[in-house]
Parts: sequence; structure tokens; C-alpha cells
Amino acid sequence: MGSPSFYGLDRSITSAELRIALDGEAVARVEGPELIENLIGSLAWLARAVGPQARFLDTGSIILCGAIADLLVVSPGARVEITTDRFGSVACTMPD
Repeated sequence: MGSPSFYGLDRSITSAELRIALDGEAVARVEGPELIENLIGSLAWLARAVGPQARFLDTGSIILCGAIADLLVVSPGARVEITTDRFGSVACTMPD
């Protein structure tokens, strides 16, 4: 039978959490429905923008959904860490 879906996504994704840290200090956190609604809102905007132009997205297209959390000021040399409980983590240090 499988698990129920939320806009075609596995419902367990609605409990996902994304955390952002700058130099080891937590600065942003986005959870569950807010995270999913942001992504779905970005996709809906894109569909409305390309539809009148008679343009289409091909299967396998990569779509960047914009900022999920508020924009942050990142100084040269700062370390940025993004951690999710469902999708993994990534980190980088900004060049000086």
C-alpha cells in the first residue's frame, strides 16, 4: 500500500528539518510544512512564469527553489553549515 503522500511526496518529508549555522552558531531553522510549502510555492511560481511563454520543463530538469530560510549576511572566512535530518549535510568556508 505504501505511505500516504503530500503533493506527491512521502508524508514523512513533512517532518523534515533544515538547520543553518554560521561559525558553529545556529542562525536559522526551517521545519516540516514550512519547508515543503516553500519548495512547492517556488515550483508553483515557476509554472505560472513559464506557462504564458509556452515554455516547458523537461523531465530531469534541475530546479533551484531559491532561499528556504531568511537571507543571512556571511562574512569572508565564515564557515556555513547546512544540516538536514532527511537529506544530509553540506558545509563550506567562504574565501577571505
